[in-house]
Amino acid sequence: MKIAQDFGDLADLALSRIEVLAEKFQEVYREPASPRIIRCVLRLASGDVASLDQYIGTCLKDYRDIILWAEYDPQGNRVFSGSRRFK
Repeated sequence: MKIAQDFGDLADLALSRIEVLAEKFQEVYREPASPRIIRCVLRLASGDVASLDQYIGTCLKDYRDIILWAEYDPQGNRVFSGSRRFK
């Protein structure tokens, strides 16, 4: 699982944060957080719980920022697809 791979000993903590994201996302946007959103947040966090918290906060303000930052480089080239499962 990507969370265990990225967060190691803090995987349970990271997973609980993702569960909170899913719950709050539903409240804010009135729809479930897609796997794409969660993958983008995890990609940006890069295994760091503090960064995970930061990106979750941003996601709850405007999830489109998370998609933009995770999937595109500064020149606008797509470098990642959150729509695809992690390998």
